Amino acid sequence: MKKTIAQFYYNIKKFVDRSDSFNMGIDYDGNLILLTSTKKGLMYHHDLYHFINGDTIHIKMPTLKMKFFSFVQPLGENWLLVDARMDEEENDAKNAYVFDKEGNILNRYAFGDAVEDIQTTLEGDVWVSYFDQSDVGRLNCYKDGDKTFDFYYSIRRNNQHVPPIDDCYAMNVTSDSTNIYYYSDFPFVKIIDENEFELYEDIPIVGSEAFAIHGNDVLFSQDYDAKPEVYLYSLSEKKKITFKTLKPDGSILNYDYGVGRGSKLFLIEDTEVYVLDIKNVTAKRN
Repeated sequence: MKKTIAQFYYNIKKFVDRSDSFNMGIDYDGNLILLTSTKKGLMYHHDLYHFINGDTIHIKMPTLKMKFFSFVQPLGENWLLVDARMDEEENDAKNAYVFDKEGNILNRYAFGDAVEDIQTTLEGDVWVSYFDQSDVGRLNCYKDGDKTFDFYYSIRRNNQHVPPIDDCYAMNVTSDSTNIYYYSDFPFVKIIDENEFELYEDIPIVGSEAFAIHGNDVLFSQDYDAKPEVYLYSLSEKKKITFKTLKPDGSILNYDYGVGRGSKLFLIEDTEVYVLDIKNVTAKRN
């Protein structure tokens, strides 16, 4: 088995020690975003940390009653925070909030229940994937709160050979395409625009929840077996190479989960964050 060494990125321990939970995202430039949450009574307090070129930008979000945010992404000069679940019992229930850099609420949107992931683009598009409890679809795109793309109506309904999405396990939005990998058949789909897509079936990886992509090469995080491995797969050649993940000191990187965006796959072990760039991994293909 081949081996690949992940680059140490950051230890987030000092940011998360006093919080109840934390979530991570990656912006469209491949920079890590950390969102910490602390519950006090019926109130949730969130802190946002954006890591750019060695600097850390810290934004304190307002404390909100019974509102927990699972996802964070930049939206122009502002920030989009989204709750994975939507409380239908609330009056005017909305689960997406837009904040400015001072933490002021600028807008609120309803993206629907059972959100799996959120990724925004430089142009302000908001791609939203869903798991199997959603009643608004499995992959949508929004702009200024309005839906501009629905996987079912844009692709699946007119192309019945494309497998339906039961649960969108992983998504990676790049400047060229929106890429998804989903349950139950685990195909890989590149969405170029509303009318153009590429379907790749029989992917020999089952259950991965994150991936990096560059051209026709995809670097998947661990699958259902949860071994300290990543899988480099060529969509064009249909070849899979397994790599054992190591830390810079040569010890095994037993990462808990991965987060992917563009060519980068972030691997998180406890509070230590490591990163693999698929372009470096493909150099070890032979």
